Amino acid sequence: MGRLPNVNSVFINCPFDDDFFSLLKPLLFTVIYSGFEPKLSSTKDSSKPRLETIVELMKGSLYSIHDLSRVEPNSKGLPRFNMPFEFGIDYGLKISGNKQWKKKEMLVFERSPYEAKPILSDTGGFDFSAHNNKQDHIVKSVRNWLSNKNPSIPKDKAIFQLYLKFSHDYAIVCKEEGYNPDRFDEQPIDSLIIEIKKWIEANKQSNA
Repeated sequence: MGRLPNVNSVFINCPFDDDFFSLLKPLLFTVIYSGFEPKLSSTKDSSKPRLETIVELMKGSLYSIHDLSRVEPNSKGLPRFNMPFEFGIDYGLKISGNKQWKKKEMLVFERSPYEAKPILSDTGGFDFSAHNNKQDHIVKSVRNWLSNKNPSIPKDKAIFQLYLKFSHDYAIVCKEEGYNPDRFDEQPIDSLIIEIKKWIEANKQSNA
């Protein structure tokens, strides 16, 4: 029958580099603060090929966030196809006819409005969300999308203010430990996820 998707898991398909890291941090914060568990291939240390790991995470997640804002040519003049390719795999699971994935839901980001449509014309009728490379836009889109699953989630402005406080505290911790908080490759993503969870728990208790 295959692996059943977890109703609490959110698969995240996005660039893993310094340029996107400033958006990935508030994205992760919003997912976690909203009561969901982010799933990223970069958190897995496995002997399996990376694509197999990605597909396993998709199959195990009822929800997915796909960022298609970075498809421009790289330094060698080649387009980046990984994110659209993974989005296509996930969408294929949804429409495969297998009932455990039929209810999969996706939030798809593009950089600016209507930017992705010309390169993915077959997605007509599929709603995309433009983040314009802005953290507060990421928080608002993710929060509003997840609020349909968890109506108790605070408003996006409140979450963004909390994220800014976390970001300030996280930067202090990183610098004390000799890490650059703006460098993607200096700490594993699973360490960042742990720090977000610890900060949220501590601050919920302090505000109780």
